[in-house]
Amino acid sequence: MTAEINKAIAAAMAEIQPVAKDGKNEHQNYDFASIDAFMQLCRPILAKHGLHPNVDCVSSEIVAIGNKSWASNAY
Repeated sequence: MTAEINKAIAAAMAEIQPVAKDGKNEHQNYDFASIDAFMQLCRPILAKHGLHPNVDCVSSEIVAIGNKSWASNAY
């Protein structure tokens, strides 16, 4: 089973191209690819190979920066 999954992952990875940066972080002045753009690109490729994303938040904390609070999440 693991060999089949690895083969499907490798095939999907061969098809996935870089995602266009469609978002802008105004606070730190950098462009980024949104999760929506990433999923829109990857979803049909993953489905073609019988794969699906399994997003799991492994940690979450509130971080104080200056006088503001921010959520820091790890997936």
